[in-house]
Amino acid sequence: MKNYSFKFWLITSIIALIVGTSTEYFISHTNINNIETTAFSQKLELQRNELNIVLNDFAFKIKTNGLNKFLPEAFKKYSSELNNSGLCIVVYNKNKIVYWSDNSFIVNDWECNDDTLQPISFINNTWVLYDQKTIDSIKIVGFVIIKNEFPVENNYLKNKFNSKFEIESDFDISKIPQQSAFQITDNNGNFLFSLVPVHSQNINESHGWLPLFFYVLALLFLFNGTYKMFKHTKKHLNIILFSTFLSIFVLRLLMMYFNFPHLIYLSSLFNPGDYASSTVFPSLGDLLIDSVLFFIVAYLFYKYFNINNLIKKSNRIIFLVSGVLFNSVLSVVILMISKSLILDSTITFQIYNILDTNYNTLIAFLIFILLIISCSLFLYKIIGILYQWFSFNTLIISYIITELLLFVLLFIFVDNVELYSLLFNVLVFIVFITNSFYFKKINFYFIILIILITTSYLTVFTLHFEQIKSFNTRKVISVGLSTERDLIAETLLDDLQKKISSDLIITELAKKSPDKKYELLQYLRENYFYGFWTKYDIQTTICTSSDNLKISETGELYGCFEYFENIVKKRSVQIPNTNFYFVENNNGRIGYLGILELKNKTLDSITTRIFIELDSRLLNQVLGYPELLLDKKINDANLEKKYSYAKYRNGKLLTRNGIYDYRININSNNNSNNEFYLKTFDDYEHLYYKPDKNTIIVLSVLATNFYDIIITFSYLLVFLIMLYVVYLICKNTYNILHFNLNLNIRSRILISFISVLILSFFLIGTVTVYYIINKYEKKNYENISEKMQSIIIELNNKVSEQNVFAEQQKDFVTSLLIKFSNVFYSDINLYSKDGTLYATSRPEVFEKGFVGGLMNPEAFYNINYQSKSEIVLEEHIGNLKYLSAYVPYNNSDGKIIAYLNLPFFTQQNALTREISTFATTLINIYLILILMAMLITFFITNGLTRPIILLQRKLREIELGKKNEPIYYKRNDEIGMLVNDYNKMLVELSKSAELLARSERETAWREMAKQIAHEIKNPLTPMKLSVQYLLRSFNDKTPGWELLVEKMTKTLIEQIDTLSVIASEFSSFARLPSPTIERVNIVEKIKSITELYKQSKNVQIVFNNNNFNNIIVNVDKEQLIRVFTNLIKNAIQAIPAEKRGYVKIDTFVKNNKAIVKIEDNGTGISDDVKLKLFIPNFTTKTSGMGLGLAMVKNMVEGMGGNISYETQIGVGTTFIIELPCLV
Repeated sequence: MKNYSFKFWLITSIIALIVGTSTEYFISHTNINNIETTAFSQKLELQRNELNIVLNDFAFKIKTNGLNKFLPEAFKKYSSELNNSGLCIVVYNKNKIVYWSDNSFIVNDWECNDDTLQPISFINNTWVLYDQKTIDSIKIVGFVIIKNEFPVENNYLKNKFNSKFEIESDFDISKIPQQSAFQITDNNGNFLFSLVPVHSQNINESHGWLPLFFYVLALLFLFNGTYKMFKHTKKHLNIILFSTFLSIFVLRLLMMYFNFPHLIYLSSLFNPGDYASSTVFPSLGDLLIDSVLFFIVAYLFYKYFNINNLIKKSNRIIFLVSGVLFNSVLSVVILMISKSLILDSTITFQIYNILDTNYNTLIAFLIFILLIISCSLFLYKIIGILYQWFSFNTLIISYIITELLLFVLLFIFVDNVELYSLLFNVLVFIVFITNSFYFKKINFYFIILIILITTSYLTVFTLHFEQIKSFNTRKVISVGLSTERDLIAETLLDDLQKKISSDLIITELAKKSPDKKYELLQYLRENYFYGFWTKYDIQTTICTSSDNLKISETGELYGCFEYFENIVKKRSVQIPNTNFYFVENNNGRIGYLGILELKNKTLDSITTRIFIELDSRLLNQVLGYPELLLDKKINDANLEKKYSYAKYRNGKLLTRNGIYDYRININSNNNSNNEFYLKTFDDYEHLYYKPDKNTIIVLSVLATNFYDIIITFSYLLVFLIMLYVVYLICKNTYNILHFNLNLNIRSRILISFISVLILSFFLIGTVTVYYIINKYEKKNYENISEKMQSIIIELNNKVSEQNVFAEQQKDFVTSLLIKFSNVFYSDINLYSKDGTLYATSRPEVFEKGFVGGLMNPEAFYNINYQSKSEIVLEEHIGNLKYLSAYVPYNNSDGKIIAYLNLPFFTQQNALTREISTFATTLINIYLILILMAMLITFFITNGLTRPIILLQRKLREIELGKKNEPIYYKRNDEIGMLVNDYNKMLVELSKSAELLARSERETAWREMAKQIAHEIKNPLTPMKLSVQYLLRSFNDKTPGWELLVEKMTKTLIEQIDTLSVIASEFSSFARLPSPTIERVNIVEKIKSITELYKQSKNVQIVFNNNNFNNIIVNVDKEQLIRVFTNLIKNAIQAIPAEKRGYVKIDTFVKNNKAIVKIEDNGTGISDDVKLKLFIPNFTTKTSGMGLGLAMVKNMVEGMGGNISYETQIGVGTTFIIELPCLV
């Protein structure tokens, strides 16, 4: 049956592995692209059919109701419905847009070409399939939105298909058929467009979840089967154990070598960009697998490794040294791996900023805990072996010396040793060994203590090395800052290069006289270098090859071209694909030089060049460039999101960025000679970097404070407690499923209290967050309204006299919006009355096609048709959601001439961060409150249940014939009443016990007297007869008198001896000596006793210690010997003379109990004898008083143990003794 169990789990594991491998093979060899494109075609046809229904509905209602009457209904009813369905409708009247359901990609100048053969089109970063209906001069155009393709990709802008098509793979769209592409056609077989797979086999992370499920299932089945195999295996256990370890090691090597399972290695968990340390640990996923397998090895070692029967006494010192050294080295290896996991990864371990973490952080901490638990299991097992041989002090001293020596070696050769790691190892060792010596078992309080120690260590460890990683990162950043380059500026210059080169107005302005160069400068500022570029000073120089420049500082003359070419050659780096250069000014300012060459049409030999110089302003704060428009790589390199930094030259502040308020002057002659050094003040940690003797770069980040430490400790404590709860649930799964949890009253009260507390805090926290966010949003609405009114006032001062915004005023209004945008730190859009864009302070958003040139349809409906004075709503670009406010703009006559819009996508990140910071703080506070409440609840529960537990213990300790102590309880509550009743019961019980004992004693002595009388009468009768016979022979002078006297005397002596034995047995039973308690090794005592009986004829005695060489109990040694001697002698005597005798003695430990089984192959015990077996004076022998087993029972129970038996008639009997075990 036992072998069958292992085979069952092994077969199920193999089946799960085969299913997982087959699933992976099927996925890898199935054309997923073909499956997805087929499904895409079907869904696209459904979308086209739905679009056709909507177009017909629009056409019918326009014909029926007329266009002007239908438009308000269309804006109100259709816009949101169409957006949710992935469709868009645009209505043109006389080639002018009068209705639009979506403004994310439609521009006001887009028109359908009636002669086009292809309905696919790419409009403002959006692939659409369109269809149209025409009613006279009205054209109704419908779009099926297929895919977004943006010029940049970041956290907000993703190139992806419309969610309606549910495509996970990566495809490009082509308007022409391609051989390697999938052709998408309509129901009539007409070509629409091609889907071009980016990869030959678009297998992504989600495809690996199903095989992973079966692989994990196979591992669980195999582990369960292995566990059951070890549980029921007795012989060669260590060989099987180490064979299992070797198999796990080889399996892991094969997995790494062949990257098996292949689909799992495609997961982001195996991305070396997140973590990579070495060939052994190339990714976070590999380290997780290694940690799980290492934990399995440690658990099997802890449960089943047994070395007692392999180690001789002479070799115990060797095992002590090797065992302690092994665990010390193991702890150092785990320390190195853990350090690597922090320092060699991009994972954040600042869990006090909980919203900045991700699942990688959770996995990393799980790895930490698995490694620590595994090391602890090895340590606890080694201690469990060593403490049988050595004293408490010996083990403590040896471990501390080993740890100190190891850390000294590390200090010498590694030069980076953390003292707290040494203290943690020693503390855990002391706790483990104290528990082994004095408490003997792992209880709840031991687990809680270990969790608290581990949490404290992980808190210090992670924060310490996270700080080291942060320091190293900031060093690299500081060196980068010393080069004084602006990645955002260089990205924008790449776009500006193309526009400036093709701008004919610049060429015309450059031809004017030099005194007119201000016009060119003004034109560049108004049309190119605005918004973000206001943080730079701009200067233009126009000259030919024959012109000279006079340097104002020195008065020297230089050739114009020669001067700038010299700058380019000696201290410039060209920005790729542009005529702009980064200039190394070494003055703390970021500088760029652009060269634009113009050909003179009349004099081909004369070349005119425009030199554009950009220098960053000092201490300037302007409207930032939105993350929305930046590529992810540049966005990630944007330091202002994470750090504040400043540059000083000769002790004076040149430039600063971020929220920290730097001093204007610092002491540049700092006493520190280090290139990098740290200072902490104003709640910030400042890294100082000195690239040269005159320059200092300061990079600042919020310092870790005591509050952060407490929060980190709290999160880790909750995480560890949750893991422990998961372990308990897994351990008691059967009982939970069958509602058979035997929880005591304290546990039930504690669980109830904590559940109510957590639920209450969760509800209160949710309501609080919801309330605060609503208040916060309301405040933002008010701020937006105030800002909107301020902008309106400024506009009124400039353009309020206008009746309409004319085309020729567009540049002027645009410049005003840019100016107001920098003043009010907000982007501004101005829409005409028909909803089309007129001017904007952020034209790149519309030029790059992130938003169409039309007003939000919901806002247009509310203001234009509902005459609302203001509306604030949530809009989105890609994944970025932001608030956007709209108001009508009235001229001085009160006439609406435009609509003003404030989109807050530039400030949305700041608003989101503020809300996130608040939410994080609230979560942290509630977490601390929950932990405090749980701690208080624990003490309250203990206080409430202490009297009940005391009462339970006292009831358990009640014994008849023994003095039972009453309970002292002062309070007069329900428990007090119960205690009073208990104390009264004790008094009554004492009286009843005394009466009962007296009655039982009298009865027992009466029965004993009868038995003694009977036993004494037996030898007295032959004695009397012998004396009478002797007297008669003496009187009759019988011959042979002397021989007769000798014979009769011998008979009398035998009978007197019998009386002496009877008296001794009775004396032994009536008055057992006081026991002398000491530590006794049961195995050694039984060995010595069995040696005495091995010479017995016709009986084979077998002793099996089941690899338990040391089973220590606290008992009276002499009584223990008498117990085993009596039972073994009884076993031998119970075997019939005609039968070959067999007595087997087994010793082992189970549930902290020493078990001794004495089995014989005698006649067994009949049913009528069973009831009287342990009763004094009962015997089945022809001699003796029957006090042996009664004495055995009395002595075993006096030792705190128990004796029982199993018997079968004709087969034999097994006596089972259970004693409390120390080891």
